[in-house]
Amino acid sequence: MENTTEQKIGIRELKKDLCRIIEQINETGESVTVTKRGIPVVEINPIAQISTIEYIRQHLKGSVVYFEETHHDTEEDWEILKD
Repeated sequence: MENTTEQKIGIRELKKDLCRIIEQINETGESVTVTKRGIPVVEINPIAQISTIEYIRQHLKGSVVYFEETHHDTEEDWEILKD
């Protein structure tokens, strides 16, 4: 999911106010980009935003270049990732 508002905070602020920032992310559901010297280094997202299946499809789709017949119960999952 993409957010329309992007919040950026410095790594020092994250270190200082970690608990407050995590609560804010949890309450608002918005991602926070952490910067170091103005350069984005990491993004913190609430877990509820990304389902496991969505994450797998987003990050692993196209990464399977070859596979032999697998166990019957996982073949459909591999087909999804193969495309």
